[in-house]
Amino acid sequence: MFNPFKNGDEPTTPKPGPLEPTPERRGLFGWAKAILFLLFIIYLLVGYLHEPFLMEMGRFLVVKKGPVRSDLIVCLMGEPVERGLEAADLYHSGLSRRIFFGREMLPDGYDVLTSKGVDYPETYQLLSDMLVALKVPQSALILGKGFVDSTMDEALAVRKIVKERGFRSILIVTSPTHTRRAFMAFRKAFRGMKVKITIVPSSYSGFNPTKWWKRERYAQEVLVEYLKLLYYFVRYR
Repeated sequence: MFNPFKNGDEPTTPKPGPLEPTPERRGLFGWAKAILFLLFIIYLLVGYLHEPFLMEMGRFLVVKKGPVRSDLIVCLMGEPVERGLEAADLYHSGLSRRIFFGREMLPDGYDVLTSKGVDYPETYQLLSDMLVALKVPQSALILGKGFVDSTMDEALAVRKIVKERGFRSILIVTSPTHTRRAFMAFRKAFRGMKVKITIVPSSYSGFNPTKWWKRERYAQEVLVEYLKLLYYFVRYR
């Protein structure tokens, strides 16, 4: 019989020994260790620095430029009590002789409610009554034309009033968390116009930029405001 191993060169069986990992396996294991180590470092940083980071998130939203004497105080809708109180204070401080506010969109079912004879006051009516009760004369109040459904709508409504009356400066009043987005919207709406824009957060708000995450109401405000800021940045950039 033909034997391919003519000279007794029979193949030898290798001696058993410890199996070494292949270079590929060693590489994957090294990457896994590096990723786990990085995640651990991130976890430590977030755990240690989370409060300073959250504080900066709160501070970033609050913009204050003023108050200075202006042709028109603009009281933005949304939180009529805290914003209306601040607008009344600014008026009585002599910073302006006029206060503007818009008319919010009517809530769903409003027409059905009124058809049943139920009197449901609109937000602008409540704000107007409150300002008059705070000794702001009715003649100083300016109601915007038409409905507004967003901060940009309000900015455009104010732009029309400013052009019609020849105003050169406006002082915006709103809630602290709303100031940055409001300032962004008004600068966009007034681009190309020589109108000085200043803005102040209401001092009657309970928002604290260094502790906002400890109260659910303000935590929701901050998170929603950042989403709206992102939307405004994409849409109105």
